[in-house]
Amino acid sequence: MSGLSLVLSGAACLWAQNVCAQDERPTKQEVAEIIHRVNRYWQTNNPSHGNFFWNRAVYHIGNVDAYKATGDCGYLDFSTAWSELNLWKGAKSDDKSKWKYTYGESDEYVLFGDCQVCFQVYSDLYKVIPEDVRIARMREVMEYQITTPVVDYWWWVDGLFMAMPIMTRLYSITGNEQLLEKMHEYWEYSNSIMYDYDEDLYYRDARYVYPEHQTYSGKKDFWARGDGWIFAAFARVLADLPKDDAYREEYITFYKDMAKSLAKSQQSEGYWTRSILDPDYAPGYETSGTALFAFGYLWGINNGILDESEYGETARRAWKYLSETALHENGRVGYIQPIGDKADPNQTIGENSTADFGVGAYLMATSEMLKYAQGEMPLLDLRITSLKRTDEGQIYVTFNDTLDAQTASDISCYTIDDKPMTGSVEFDGVRSVVLTPDFQLTGGKHIFAASGIKGDNGQIAGEGCTGTIIYTIDLTPCNPDVTVKAIGNQEGNTPENTIDNNLDTRWSQAGLNQWIRYDLGEVRNVRAVDVAFYLGSQRKSYFDIMLSVDGKEYTTVLAGCESCGTTDQLERFSFDVQPARYVMLNCNGNSQGGDNWNSITELRVSWENEMLDMIKVPGEVYTHIVLPEQDGKGRPISWKSSAPEILSADGLVNNHEIPIEVVLTADCADEHKEYNVTVMPRYPEKCVVASYEFEADDVYDAGHEERCLVDRSGKGRDARIMGQAVIDGKLNLTANTPDGFWTNGYLILPQGLLDSLRSYTVVAVVNPSSLDVQPRLYDFGSSSGNSVFLRLSECAAGMKYNAGTTTLVMSSEQPQIGRDQLMAVTYDAVTHQTCVYIDGKLTASENTIVNEPRSLTFISPDSRNYVGRSQWWDSNVARDNLDFCGTIDDFKIFSIALTEKEIGDMYNGTVGINDVDGMTDGSIALENTVVSKGEPLRLSAVGLSSVPCRVSVFSMQGTLVSESNVQSLPCSIEQSLPSGCYVVSVAAEGTGIVASQKFIVK
Repeated sequence: MSGLSLVLSGAACLWAQNVCAQDERPTKQEVAEIIHRVNRYWQTNNPSHGNFFWNRAVYHIGNVDAYKATGDCGYLDFSTAWSELNLWKGAKSDDKSKWKYTYGESDEYVLFGDCQVCFQVYSDLYKVIPEDVRIARMREVMEYQITTPVVDYWWWVDGLFMAMPIMTRLYSITGNEQLLEKMHEYWEYSNSIMYDYDEDLYYRDARYVYPEHQTYSGKKDFWARGDGWIFAAFARVLADLPKDDAYREEYITFYKDMAKSLAKSQQSEGYWTRSILDPDYAPGYETSGTALFAFGYLWGINNGILDESEYGETARRAWKYLSETALHENGRVGYIQPIGDKADPNQTIGENSTADFGVGAYLMATSEMLKYAQGEMPLLDLRITSLKRTDEGQIYVTFNDTLDAQTASDISCYTIDDKPMTGSVEFDGVRSVVLTPDFQLTGGKHIFAASGIKGDNGQIAGEGCTGTIIYTIDLTPCNPDVTVKAIGNQEGNTPENTIDNNLDTRWSQAGLNQWIRYDLGEVRNVRAVDVAFYLGSQRKSYFDIMLSVDGKEYTTVLAGCESCGTTDQLERFSFDVQPARYVMLNCNGNSQGGDNWNSITELRVSWENEMLDMIKVPGEVYTHIVLPEQDGKGRPISWKSSAPEILSADGLVNNHEIPIEVVLTADCADEHKEYNVTVMPRYPEKCVVASYEFEADDVYDAGHEERCLVDRSGKGRDARIMGQAVIDGKLNLTANTPDGFWTNGYLILPQGLLDSLRSYTVVAVVNPSSLDVQPRLYDFGSSSGNSVFLRLSECAAGMKYNAGTTTLVMSSEQPQIGRDQLMAVTYDAVTHQTCVYIDGKLTASENTIVNEPRSLTFISPDSRNYVGRSQWWDSNVARDNLDFCGTIDDFKIFSIALTEKEIGDMYNGTVGINDVDGMTDGSIALENTVVSKGEPLRLSAVGLSSVPCRVSVFSMQGTLVSESNVQSLPCSIEQSLPSGCYVVSVAAEGTGIVASQKFIVK
């Protein structure tokens, strides 16, 4: 054969190999699709940006590479937002004397490479928009570092990737030659402690050098990701290093030597095991090291430094592993070894093992593969990269490419929740529009879409051009009827923390299929669940929502839920309204993986009338009530009454002789609820707010040297006994002196006494020893500028509201020193009439006080409710408004304005002052309030056994059903009423006593 024939045959063979290699390359269409799939999956599931540290910074290196390769500006926006969040800095200490380069994550580790790698991203973004702020910290740190005599900055192989490319990038911007000199010095030091010249590979650090460290089989242990860092670092350094740099060829030699060594240890499926030379030491797939190697090979081939004929097959095999084995269909990258420092044989890596830095390395390799791939670059698909809403209701939308002005400004191109957007749109001329809807969006998740909009390159937004807007829900107190249980919890992080109205506490439980269940107390028409997650602005949480009526059979109403990952506030998850008593979340971890922690800070179940259900209106009322003007979310409530002459829409009561049913209707936003209320006949004994009889047995020790006095009303308003007050059948304050501020005796009644007090009566038996300097019997409120009181000398009932002018109702008579006398003050919320009585005699009556007692609490809580002391007492003014000196007995407060006759009867003894507390002489009671049809009613009485009575039975609407006369009590009244609710009224002849009571026929 001739020499010419041999040459032609060799050329033909080389041509055939190149054609074969070209045919084996993926297409740019295929590679671009993978870049977008991987990166959009990561960004969708990790929308919060995290800190500057190496692991997140490496992701952004890959993300910026993806932007450069594809031109997708959404990727650029994502890394810019991360950089801005971190203020274009790494570790933030400004005290150079404390800067360190050993391992550490706090602010003084400024010279540690893991805290510097972020500068690579900042410098790339500087080259896009050259703003000085983007590299100011980078220059400050690196230009300081190169002035130090230290050379051992890069004491671990990772550091070579983290920091070497920073120095070449900064050189390319500033031209400072010292950066390149120092880089070479630092690299030479690293070689001296980590490089194995026999194997042409790097140990992770000096701890792993052979033979001091070796694998189980006695081999050298080179960590794949560690060598991946330096192999990729060579490529990134050479990309910016000048062609005439004195050390360029030295770097290339090491780079090529590594390439040759690594190619020998690649596994047949294209990956490298964690221990490069001993596959059995830590066997199995691993993606982060393989991706870094793939990047290093592809960059070298694409830039003519590595021979494609020698290493093309190595790169393609690595790509086959990355694109077929490591990659999930949804874009998740698996088999990434977690953060570590070695080939750990005790560590299990699976298909779902992922991490930010591993995705970054994957994107670096894929971006280089896009350059290596064959075919034409595909047209970039138009997509939404950012959706933001303002408090004013505007929606800011940013796309990943420049837009056509005409279509971008067309409101008909936008929809929300599959409905046409209406309102206005403004286009910024580049990639963003501002939409101002002419309607209000409610809380929850809303799907925004754009279609028909053209990009600058001719592409048209299609079905996939969508985004989600999250309108968070305001946190309000949980309905007190709701209770919670869970399958288990981390110590201290209990399920009850999710209903404590505190976003700083949480329930936490690790693992999949971990449930937490809420009992609503009764069956409700449930429509949504609002959930706030721990670290909710940093990761997504996964869960299902299930409902049950009986707590046994559950129906899944929302499967595969995921939180948005951008907020720590309540997110709403809505579904069709359906009845349920039990709401369960089946939780399945979060997007950061690990131990799959499930952590909820607060959860609210939303049902029809959920806020109005929290408003408790009493079923029976005897006096005025408070109807709230707003719900728990601050929305106004509109009230209506079916019988405003009996119970008004603002809660004012007009008692009649028989119980009367009234329906109160509340409307608030989209909620509507009716409350059935029975307005009962006038019963002062049902309106006792607090009652103190001052018996010695009523005193108890509350601990911490605090004495308390029992409230005999049963309402639990026990009073604190202060100073030298003596309880000896009366409240004895006779030892009080003009100068005894610190020792004088008095009572403090509990805070909250005035919260719902509208009309009132205060009555007591008073015996003053002295009436000097206007002592006060009682003074309730928060301060001298905000209280309601009775002054004994120059006797007057008064109120001072919100530091305004004091309003007084002056008595025409004065109490006397040295004898018991019945003092009473009444206030009527309907007429605003204030009355003062002394010994049953009306001595003052004015309607000049217009504010109800409860209004004082609008200004400040009633923390100073004094009996026997004035709000004006000031230790610096020894004789101004003295404490009361004398005795007080039978002190009572009613939530009703007693009439002049009732006050007179108290004084005259017809009704004793204590008779209002229950069954007393001259009272009537129904013994069986729930009866069966045909079962007689049993009536009893005290002190009325021989008095004839008329017994009447009424329906709840006031219709007379039956009437009979009885000669004496107790007695039985026959009845054959149908099931329902009724009222029996008994009138004792010649006594004026009328008693009514509700009963039920089953």
